Amino acid sequence: MSLPDLRARLALLNGPGRAIIALIGGLLSVFAQAPLFLWPVLLVILPVLIWLMEGCLDARRPILSAALLGWWFGFGHFLSGFYWIGEAFLVEADKFLWLLPFAVTLLPAGMALFFGLVFALTFRFSKPGFGRIALFAVMWTAGEWLRGHILTGFPWNLAAYIWGGHETMMQVTSLIGSYSLGMISIFVLASPAVLGWVDLRSGLSRATLGLALGLLLTQFAYGTARLQSAEQVQWVPNVKLRLVQPSIKQIHKWDPAYREQNFNTLLDLTRTDSSNAIDAGITHVIWPESASPFLLARSSEALDAINSALGDDTTLITGQQRAVNRSSGGHDFFNSVMIITPEGKISDIYDKVHLVPFGEYLPFRPLLAKIGLRQLVNVRGSGFTPGKAYQVMTAPHIPPFVPLICYEILFPGRIPRGQSQAPQWILNVTNDAWFGSSFGPFQHLTSARFRAVEEGLPVIRVANTGISAVIDGYGRIISKLGINEPGIIDTGLPEKLERTIFTTIKDAGMLLFAIAFWGISRLTGIVDQRNFQSPN
Repeated sequence: MSLPDLRARLALLNGPGRAIIALIGGLLSVFAQAPLFLWPVLLVILPVLIWLMEGCLDARRPILSAALLGWWFGFGHFLSGFYWIGEAFLVEADKFLWLLPFAVTLLPAGMALFFGLVFALTFRFSKPGFGRIALFAVMWTAGEWLRGHILTGFPWNLAAYIWGGHETMMQVTSLIGSYSLGMISIFVLASPAVLGWVDLRSGLSRATLGLALGLLLTQFAYGTARLQSAEQVQWVPNVKLRLVQPSIKQIHKWDPAYREQNFNTLLDLTRTDSSNAIDAGITHVIWPESASPFLLARSSEALDAINSALGDDTTLITGQQRAVNRSSGGHDFFNSVMIITPEGKISDIYDKVHLVPFGEYLPFRPLLAKIGLRQLVNVRGSGFTPGKAYQVMTAPHIPPFVPLICYEILFPGRIPRGQSQAPQWILNVTNDAWFGSSFGPFQHLTSARFRAVEEGLPVIRVANTGISAVIDGYGRIISKLGINEPGIIDTGLPEKLERTIFTTIKDAGMLLFAIAFWGISRLTGIVDQRNFQSPN
């Protein structure tokens, strides 16, 4: 069967037939993301989706039909892409198991609305042909941007991240960022759709595929050139880090019966030689998110134990919960990063700004609490309180850095640059123990690598159960500890790179690409119609 014949048959499908194919395409599309990175599947899925849109023209409400087509694809895409969220509801199954069916279906159903909008707008403002392919890429990226901002945002598995298995192909994000790379990637991988309208001998098909191939080769050439100048990692002098991955199971993390054991695990990994002192030369120890089972600011005994483990010359940087008294009574709880000096004093604190809805706090609490809902994290009251702003932290004998807790690393362009001290590295502390050995921690790590490339800053990632990693400013993983692998990484701190173009232009680059693709899609409308082969 030729591609035009296949396109014609797809266009003649009824609504349920289109929905089933779109759902299957969505389920399979996540194979392009971490940890598999099978991006060639999109060379089939995306053209099929574009061809399916043609059948919506004969529906009673064509735009609604296109929106439903996009929704079914999005539902499948997020159902397989977010399946790992269900693991969190198994940690305390006695409390949260009843919510599992709702969590793994309602979140994908809500997120799929963005794809419904993408397909509806693409169908409404384009005709079959090159213009539809270009506009589809623009609308896809607009949907991703909205998904990253509306209702606090959740930009998980952006289209650009399909290149996370190819360091060369990641490098262009230092110029244009992840949203722009996603737009280009969707256009390139959807471009074979043109062969459903015109054969390969046509000038239109050659121009479309030639542009797609040119963009792909340019991305590869830039990445190759950038990495050729970065064969050796440069290290910050006189800094030696110890990253501690205790690999404490989530079910045990806050169990009072395991409190002493968990704390001793952290201390034992901090000091590893036979004299119970930290190895010589370690300047900074880093613990993961919410590492200590004690509120360190209120536990002099825990601080004394930390001071004893660190010795006289080592600073601890740790994820930590903390409580602040309210003037009206009660406490506000924060998910924080603390710097603890060799003297056992807390010298600086950052409070997490971007909290996870339903995980760290309960939105619409007065309403949802009445039906038995609460946040997953075991914090009294309404959950964590958000911090005021992202900030640059300073610790003794190490360059200033930006702390990002858990999923704060997902958001492009959030690194503060206008403060008195420019950050020279990014610290990402996290606890992915909630999600076991699923795809979730691998996808989370991929986001961290793209932040490193965008910003030109190394990322030091310390996770409770993995994946802890040292990532340089090119997104290369220098060393790591795998899932559920207790241990330490002793490492230097990679030097920062020159400030990238993306840190200056940020979303302006995405807008320029969107305008370019939109303009091309409008200008080619007449050409598309002249070359369009009717299924009849």
